[in-house]
Amino acid sequence: AVLIGAPEVGPVVAGAVFSALFLVFAVAVVAAAGALAATTLQAAGAAMVVVVLLGVLGALTPLGTFLPNGLATAPGALLRDETDVADLLPAAGVTVVLTVALLWLAVHATRRRQL
Repeated sequence: AVLIGAPEVGPVVAGAVFSALFLVFAVAVVAAAGALAATTLQAAGAAMVVVVLLGVLGALTPLGTFLPNGLATAPGALLRDETDVADLLPAAGVTVVLTVALLWLAVHATRRRQL
């Protein structure tokens, strides 16, 4: 796609926020996997499986509206006016809840391992 003219500020900022939220979620998945796994390879494999399964689940079921993977494509979709910020809010809410839960799990699993 060719961008003709300057993009609107609103979609650019919203896309950046949604993209950053997805990246923080991905880091939380890796942190939780790393806290629970015995080796680095297990942690990387588990994190990759979780992210890929969420993508497949979102593509094959109506749950895609609520899964974090929709946020990864938000910047482009918002700039092309294919979606609205309001359409991404359910996924953003679920992503925030999952991120907090995964980070809590990572902290407590690591704390338990150190004891």
